[in-house]
Amino acid sequence: MYRRSGWIGLVLAAVLVAFAVPAAAQVTPAKAVGPLVWTPSAVSQAAGKGDLALLADFQMMHYSEESSKLGFGFGAKIPWCPTASIIAALNFNRFGYEGGGTTMTSFLGGAEYRIASESKVKPFVQGLVGVDHWAGANAFVIEPGGGIEYALNETFNLRVTAGLHIGFWDGDASTGFRAGFGISMPIKK
Repeated sequence: MYRRSGWIGLVLAAVLVAFAVPAAAQVTPAKAVGPLVWTPSAVSQAAGKGDLALLADFQMMHYSEESSKLGFGFGAKIPWCPTASIIAALNFNRFGYEGGGTTMTSFLGGAEYRIASESKVKPFVQGLVGVDHWAGANAFVIEPGGGIEYALNETFNLRVTAGLHIGFWDGDASTGFRAGFGISMPIKK
């Protein structure tokens, strides 16, 4: 069951990015930024969205043969260059039934790469690593994934994500799938 749910998650993430790439390519490519001076303000100007974006989402997770109830996550991303950001996330997913169950807390960090475009639709891929805490135990986690962001206006972007969640519990790997729907709020200087 672990292998099948992992492959389903990977295929869904690939399909999501595959459909978003043609939509982003329909707009004339952005002009070259020119030589970058690696200071926080220059990186922020190159990214075009300030120096920080706050993230919040609702998510569902299938992991270790169980599906979570509606979970939620918070995060932040800091532009590194015009198409890449450093991302950090804190996620909570509740597993179990009425009167019982446990909450999995995930602390993740990594990188996100966006396809450069002036379109409102911006597909991305991300690679996250971190720690899960669940039922009194901790596990090292790898979560490759991707998604799309759609610019609603200057203040809010809709954000859809999907990722293959791989946890290493006492030497055994468990695969799962996490899908999220939420917002990204760029903070401008």
